[in-house]
Amino acid sequence: MVKLSAKEVARLTGGELLSGVGDAEIGGVSIDSRTVSPGELFIAIRGPHHDGHRFVASALERGAAGVVVSETLAPDDLLRAFYVRVADTSKALQELAHGVRRSSGARVVAITGSMGKTTTKDAAATAIGAAHSVLKSEGNFNNLFGLPLSLLKLRDEDVAVLEMGMSEPGEIARLTEIAEPDVGVLTNVGAVHLEFFPSVAAIAEAKGELLVGLAEDAVAVVNADDPLVLEQARKFAGVKLSFAIEASADLEAREIRTTADGLRFLAREGERSVEVASSLRGRHNIYNLLAGLAAARALDVPLDRAAAALRTLAPARHRGERLSLPAGVLVIDETYNSSPQALACAIAALAEEDGGRRVAVVGDMLELGPRAETFHREIGRDIAARRLGLVVGVGPLGGVIVDAAREAGMADANLLAYADAAAVGRELAPHLRENDVVLFKASRGIGLEKAIENVHKKMEETR
Repeated sequence: MVKLSAKEVARLTGGELLSGVGDAEIGGVSIDSRTVSPGELFIAIRGPHHDGHRFVASALERGAAGVVVSETLAPDDLLRAFYVRVADTSKALQELAHGVRRSSGARVVAITGSMGKTTTKDAAATAIGAAHSVLKSEGNFNNLFGLPLSLLKLRDEDVAVLEMGMSEPGEIARLTEIAEPDVGVLTNVGAVHLEFFPSVAAIAEAKGELLVGLAEDAVAVVNADDPLVLEQARKFAGVKLSFAIEASADLEAREIRTTADGLRFLAREGERSVEVASSLRGRHNIYNLLAGLAAARALDVPLDRAAAALRTLAPARHRGERLSLPAGVLVIDETYNSSPQALACAIAALAEEDGGRRVAVVGDMLELGPRAETFHREIGRDIAARRLGLVVGVGPLGGVIVDAAREAGMADANLLAYADAAAVGRELAPHLRENDVVLFKASRGIGLEKAIENVHKKMEETR
């Protein structure tokens, strides 16, 4: 990150420098005392389960140059570190990131949506990287802690590409205030987090906070095939750049093909078209690639250079990774998370796979509220229509998927159900055949990635 002095930390956080030298500098920021490096600033976050103030001493022992706290510390405990006291350390982290964002000179691309955020972020960073130096948020650093920490890593990059997630109304609005995006991307709206929202329309409103919060001279990148996205886009009076497969849009995908090496399509912008080749699979990933290209175009990256860069894009961890197991079995690892729309897309992509028998290992989709069972039954009926070779339900709601597939006419011989991911890991391997293509997908809380590891071990043991 850019170097900041203790005096600047106090000014940006609205705090008071109570100990230490004002021109002492920090070289990074951490909110986890276990990962503090010498010369970094430790911000003691008080959360529902842990209070960072309990670990100030540990951070100082690891060489922290300074601390930001909301409690009074004894100067003798600080040694040579500086000490800034604020009213709220979480807000201090956010304000510090906002200050760094404003002073950096970088342009910011912010991405949100109900599914595909991380893949879109990676696609945008890759496409923009054809013409600019780029910082992108890592992993799922997309909340009120992760996004500020990402911004605080800015050094001299031209562009920061950030992911925005949310679990309640107002969260995207606050993230937008912190990041002040030059480009805001809304990928899609679907049934996620319904445990916390009364309807999909309410989710659309919450996601749309990104577009509402954009400055007048920003650019909104929107999915023209999603009516809920278009409804939110009408709230933004500035420049809009649309992408689509079905509708007319500024950037369109045409002549779509699935090859042995992945997706191929033409990205058409007005009268001009360029070929896009990607190792990603599935129609849903065409939208992610288009959104990334559109974000690059919003920053004036030439379309041909942006498209060429996407050839290097690989699936993120647990988001469509393709893993080879013994006996020619191919695993598609989609275990990072799941929702009705995302699972339906993954099943559709599985149905298009060449090779041997197609197997779906599908676990509970969490946080769906009162309609959870209905959503799982709809997935079961869809799976039955796809004529997959084997369907494996994991968890109580995974069992509902299997029941619905059975009711829709799928034979018992093609259905299995397990109580949890551990049982899958122990017992699934004997049911797999040579050259099977096996999709694993469930919400993160199910831990289905562990099942993949254990199935792999079982198959290695019996080779």
